[in-house]
Amino acid sequence: MLGDVEQMRRALRHQVRATPARWVARLRKFLTADAVAASNSIEGFKVSTVDVEDLMEGEHEVDVSEENREETLAYQRMMTYVQTLHDVEDFGYSKGLLNGMHWMLQGHRHSVRRPASGAGVRSM
Repeated sequence: MLGDVEQMRRALRHQVRATPARWVARLRKFLTADAVAASNSIEGFKVSTVDVEDLMEGEHEVDVSEENREETLAYQRMMTYVQTLHDVEDFGYSKGLLNGMHWMLQGHRHSVRRPASGAGVRSM
């Protein structure tokens, strides 16, 4: 099974490299928006993939609640950060990383007086 997945990954990589960058960028954007929409729907925040794409582009006239907007953008920012870590040589999971990711997801819910308060990662 894993061999089949690896073979498909290689085939897709070759296909993507042979495809115009504009199409690949559009596919990447759609897949990111779809992942954000799916992940947030698990938590009860319902935003369509198309609306997530619009929010990611900075559109202000998207017909979603303020809570769904904030949750969607927070998840997208956190996911973008995680994607930037793919080639960090000394990467490691830590309490600090998990608390940072928690802040990215929940920071908009923290009070101004106690910005780091709330249910972060307590121990590892």
